[in-house]
Amino acid sequence: MRLYTPVVRAKNNDLKAIELLGDCAKSSIRPLIEAPLSLPDGQLRTNVMEAAELLGKRLEGVPYYFDPLGIESFERHVIAFNALAHVGSDFTPTIGLGRGPIDYASLRHLVGSHSLDLAVRVDKFDLEDASEETWAKLIAMSAAVGIQPSKVSLLIDFGQLGNNQLEQMVDSVVDFLAVQPQQFRDSPIVVLGSSALSSVSPVPLDGSLDIRRRELDLWANLRFELDEVHHIGFGDYGIIDPSFIFPSGPAPNSNAKIRYTRGLITTYFRGHCLYNPNRFVQYHDLARRVFESDRYLGAGFSYGDKIIADCAMGRCGPGNLGTWVMADTNHHIEFTAEQVSRVADRVGIIHVRTEVESALVDE
Repeated sequence: MRLYTPVVRAKNNDLKAIELLGDCAKSSIRPLIEAPLSLPDGQLRTNVMEAAELLGKRLEGVPYYFDPLGIESFERHVIAFNALAHVGSDFTPTIGLGRGPIDYASLRHLVGSHSLDLAVRVDKFDLEDASEETWAKLIAMSAAVGIQPSKVSLLIDFGQLGNNQLEQMVDSVVDFLAVQPQQFRDSPIVVLGSSALSSVSPVPLDGSLDIRRRELDLWANLRFELDEVHHIGFGDYGIIDPSFIFPSGPAPNSNAKIRYTRGLITTYFRGHCLYNPNRFVQYHDLARRVFESDRYLGAGFSYGDKIIADCAMGRCGPGNLGTWVMADTNHHIEFTAEQVSRVADRVGIIHVRTEVESALVDE
């Protein structure tokens, strides 16, 4: 089982961050690719085929979950799934448990024709007091699709963690899995969450702020509680807030920023306004602040780290917002893939929660 599932938008720079990962990181991840927002009928098939070809190029050799949650109607979902199957992508169709009517006949034909597995996203409301009802729905769904439950991955998605109580989240997953039907015992399970900021407004202007990655705390506790029975996979939204919607045009209030992950912390390095006037040149100074900080892991750590070094030293231009989404995401996934693998390597020898946290911090 690939233990790390980063959630990545189906946009060129985000996908390029995966393409430029090292081989070790690529071999240990199964990203969840989210489709862009809905498209007019006349553009859907053309854009889906273009997106499928882009995914095939950027994710070559990397299996992934694909969730067209931004595409309205299940009929459109099937069009997207078929396009990916047509170009030979190594993908798993992903659907939301309570997202809307599902055409099980079409899904059954898709899965059967292409020998595909299936993934289902459930949220915190599907757990809590609804555990047995949720399992009943999953049993009925697997039967309707004609797929073995062991081939159904469960993606338990807490979204933005915010101020949610850690103990309550852990208990909800433990209680949910306590009533897991026998036929789902071999199903891959991933727990997703995010502590990414929705904006940099809490970060001092031209300053920095450390944000605790609470999704790692959640996963560490679950690994300790359930490791002998369930090998829970880790998932996060990288450096992007789950609710963030990419602007379709210039974003006049955007600030320059670099988000740098290390240990249990993501540090936000903030610049100032970019478009009043165009001030992308400030990224040279911003990159230098990261480069000279004690957080920085060196230009050889990842492609994203090389961009930081090159920009800090003036060996390249300042780039644009897309450049830095790619660089920040590439570094984050590279670091987290290694981090999660380190914990997995210690299965069976971790006896207290602090040892899980130690494994996450050790470098």
